[in-house]
Amino acid sequence: MDNHTLLAHLSNTLSPDNSVRKQSESLLLNQNVQILPQILSLLLNDNSIPPQIQLVCLTLIKNRITLDWNSPNTNDDIKNTIKNQIVQFIVNFPNPFSGPNHSIVRMSLKIINIIIFFGSKEFQFDLLNYANTLISKDVDNFYIGVLFILQVSKYNRNTDNYELLDNISLNFCPVFNDFLHSYNKELENGDVNSIEKKLITHDILKILNYLTTTRISKYFHDTIGNKLQNFCNLFVDLFFNLIKNEDYENAKWILRFFIKLQIKSKSTSYYQAEFINIFTNSILQSNISSIMQYLSNSYETITSLINIDDDNTKERNLYYLLVYITKCLAPLTFKCIEPHLNMIISNIIVRTFSISSEEIDNFTDDSADFINNNLSITFSVMFYDISNSDIKYASSLFIKKLIDSSNNFINPLVSLASQILSTDQEDKSSISCSLDILKIVESNIDQETLNSAINRIIEINRNLSNNELWLRCLIFEFFSNLNTKDINLFNHLQVNLSLSLESSQPLPILISTLKLIILKLNSSNIDPIQIMQILLTINESEHLEIVNNLIDLLAEKYPQQLIPYSSQLITSLCNSFLHIQDDENNNEFDDGSKENKLLAIIDNILTILQSINEPKNIIEINEQLNYIISSILDNAMLDLVESIMELVEQIIIQSKKVLNLEVVINSFKNYGFDYFNYYSKFFESIYCYGNEKEKNIINELMKWIIDENPAEIEINEDEFEFIEFLSSIISEMVISSTLEKYNDNGLSDEVYNKSLRLLYNAYQDKEEFWTNKMIFRCIIGGFINKPSVILNVFNNDNLIEEILTRFDNLINDGIWCTVYDLKLGIVGTLSIIKVSSDNLNIKSISMTVCHKLCDKMNDAIEHRDKLKSMCGSISNGEDLGEDGEFGLNCDDDEYDELDKVSVLDSIDVFGQVKNFLNNGQ
Repeated sequence: MDNHTLLAHLSNTLSPDNSVRKQSESLLLNQNVQILPQILSLLLNDNSIPPQIQLVCLTLIKNRITLDWNSPNTNDDIKNTIKNQIVQFIVNFPNPFSGPNHSIVRMSLKIINIIIFFGSKEFQFDLLNYANTLISKDVDNFYIGVLFILQVSKYNRNTDNYELLDNISLNFCPVFNDFLHSYNKELENGDVNSIEKKLITHDILKILNYLTTTRISKYFHDTIGNKLQNFCNLFVDLFFNLIKNEDYENAKWILRFFIKLQIKSKSTSYYQAEFINIFTNSILQSNISSIMQYLSNSYETITSLINIDDDNTKERNLYYLLVYITKCLAPLTFKCIEPHLNMIISNIIVRTFSISSEEIDNFTDDSADFINNNLSITFSVMFYDISNSDIKYASSLFIKKLIDSSNNFINPLVSLASQILSTDQEDKSSISCSLDILKIVESNIDQETLNSAINRIIEINRNLSNNELWLRCLIFEFFSNLNTKDINLFNHLQVNLSLSLESSQPLPILISTLKLIILKLNSSNIDPIQIMQILLTINESEHLEIVNNLIDLLAEKYPQQLIPYSSQLITSLCNSFLHIQDDENNNEFDDGSKENKLLAIIDNILTILQSINEPKNIIEINEQLNYIISSILDNAMLDLVESIMELVEQIIIQSKKVLNLEVVINSFKNYGFDYFNYYSKFFESIYCYGNEKEKNIINELMKWIIDENPAEIEINEDEFEFIEFLSSIISEMVISSTLEKYNDNGLSDEVYNKSLRLLYNAYQDKEEFWTNKMIFRCIIGGFINKPSVILNVFNNDNLIEEILTRFDNLINDGIWCTVYDLKLGIVGTLSIIKVSSDNLNIKSISMTVCHKLCDKMNDAIEHRDKLKSMCGSISNGEDLGEDGEFGLNCDDDEYDELDKVSVLDSIDVFGQVKNFLNNGQ
């Protein structure tokens, strides 16, 4: 393709004419990596190409490199050409700070990142060499040099190989030091108009943070610590000047740097003794002392930081300040914090715990937001929904760690809470602070002191006006979360509770009342049926997670009381469903989406169903639900299919019997090819609970899908939903055939053979096939009972050895890590040993892999348990994390495994290991 034609097709991708655009897009996407040097040559030599077309070019390059960089068809000459061209394009790019140009530079850097990810270390050193030249030139070139350094430091920030990081540290930290000194002087002199320097400062601060992720940067390792001390002094001054000039985004990165240093104080074995001494006994103390002194002397700064409004950068700055202060409660720096504790608590903690006027307004204006931010189903000290309340969570953790550091702070905190409660004032926003403090210190104070505070809170609650119902809601939340067993304390609230249950009450009051009743009132005073009906009524019109949690909790706490009425409740819900479904034009439903109301009813049915343990009752309830299930699946009510499929899956799991199979298969054949993920778990469950006939029905279905391709899917690696659907079902099929040696006349072998061939042929890049975890589950599972099929499909003399090598790589890379994966891997490798008993090399590799899988099992189970706790909104962990990430770092399949039903559950994996060892194989 000549340059003129290529440029025309690139321009056509922005055409308003759909056919022209699609034709050019299709042509360009079908080009291989060979076209990239031509596109880059165009960008380098033609300055007239508009910015939009340049972005199209770079996007195409990025996507092509992602797909083809490691392909055998991409030789080293092409790779080197592309690397040189993209670097030259960025280096020669004019005015990288302007809006459109900035976007083009950022897209170019994404390409650099992909090459770094796939490439060798040499390219990263090349980038640093370019940077070394660029930073001695004008501001545009200096900026590009910094961006190159940023990409390398970011990629290597978590590595144990410090060669590149040390190169950056020793060669560029002196330059960064000079630049930041200069910028700091400009800020002190009021020169704050340089957007260019602000952007460069931001990237330099990020680089310095990346250099400090795993250890203190090598540049600072002089024995007397002067370099680090001087750098920290500069950072403290720069922090003050950035705050004065309201540059919270850059100030945040300085706080993150100090947090990293504080963390590094716990692990100093790498450094020389003289450096450790100055670092732990001087530098850390100097940093926090200077910042605390500044904040103590600048009430305006505190006020500015606390007044977050909708400024996310300011909120994150306050968050990291709280994290830093909390980290400094450690023994090495506690004395530096102690003189300022009164300031921290009165000026920061009290104000972050106090409810804002905007939140009070939300009580009536946006009740869902008020509920999500202030009500929770968790009961531990860390009771906040962190995703909605990072600042409050960080404040809570500060108080908790302060108490843990010394019991001497408990009484002053209780006195502060009592003082706030005792002060009669029109503005009651600070009372929420008292409630939060009392929740945290509850386990550290005696019952008499707690009762005194509770009595005062009850008195305040009794005298609230109608305009202060938001506070009643918070008071009920406080009582719900208390650990005290003295139920009599709550009897004083009975009048309020009965009033609060009236349907005319604001929604936050109603929900907080229900929570308090469920958790704290004597069971003899509770009518679970009435409470359930109220919750179900709320759930029909509102979509709030706490309501579903309360339904679950009520069903869990009063299963026996609710079971006799479960059929009645579900009948009522079925009638409501039909009423809403049939009365489409009824004005009663104009206030909301019909689909949302029907979805809420299905969710409620599912919740009640989950509380029933007797399979016989589930089967009876299924009879009640037949009409709803059929009406949705037969009539293609697509907005409801996902929820109804969850319901029929749950029916199978709890009844341990295959129900609704025919209606589900018919609906799948009609429109399921657009919704593979809705159906896959149902079909998988057939292999767990179905009989021989029912399993063969699914086998026949899979054979029909493969042979006929009724949806005319163009099966390739981009059809990831279909690939996952097929892989997950076939995995269960091959494991199931291990447990029951029934005669299916070779059907499962045929389906397995065709599935593997179909999946293998779908991938142009076979490396992607072999690294696809779902497909690998199929292969490892196949070794349990169908190894001959695998050997027949791939026809490779060294196949098993290659599979084991790839399997070992998946394990080492942390991809094969869930409990399900490890169990499957153990059974699979034991089977490989059996089928290859005469091959000592394969047996040795299999034993090594199996041993590695067994070693990882305890950690995987512990990780899964933590994940279950986290999904249940239990926040027991205390470590804030360097990046404020409180959750576990998990892939989607780790969450999926929590409710995964598998044939593998029926296999005694460790029993097999024990038998294997006992037999001396």
